[in-house]
Amino acid sequence: MQQPNHLNNQAGEDKLTVFLTATLSSDDLMRELTGKPIQDRKDAILPGYDLVIQNIKQIPAGAQRLVRNSGWGDDFRSYNLTPGEGSIRGYKCIVTRDQWERLKDWDLVDFGWFTEKEVKIITDPETNQEERVLSIVMGEGQDYERKVDGYDFDPFLMPEEDTIKAAQRVRSEYDKRNGINPEGVALASSKELEV
Repeated sequence: MQQPNHLNNQAGEDKLTVFLTATLSSDDLMRELTGKPIQDRKDAILPGYDLVIQNIKQIPAGAQRLVRNSGWGDDFRSYNLTPGEGSIRGYKCIVTRDQWERLKDWDLVDFGWFTEKEVKIITDPETNQEERVLSIVMGEGQDYERKVDGYDFDPFLMPEEDTIKAAQRVRSEYDKRNGINPEGVALASSKELEV
């Protein structure tokens, strides 16, 4: 059976082809959040989706609590992707399974704010060449403040420096929860250290 286009296994490392946009289109944020640069980045368009802005009161309660506990207040705003009649520019890229899990952690997928979804993107607008890839889009039953131009937007709705610091904090917390030291190597358990 053939693997879907978004699954790759190169050099023994599980890799995924994904579509990223908005804040996740920032190379600096991605490096701070995942510890690695993005590979094979190519421009792409996500048709059938609108880029929207949510305020803190429009995100699920569990995610809202975590965002507030991280120091963001009532002025917090975030992009999200919701099915619609528009299109969103972004990029297709290759990420490792670890990077993908970190992106899902950042977007609070476990709290229903965002959800992982296979989407169809256009990788060549001249020929309308399409490809199925993974992305992270709005979870079910959420509202938003307004739609924004999916082609002309600033990657950062909140101050860039604060967002980068938040990404560093999320990465550190993810590493601690998953027993990973700052260099990306899993920490040995106490049983493994016994001689």
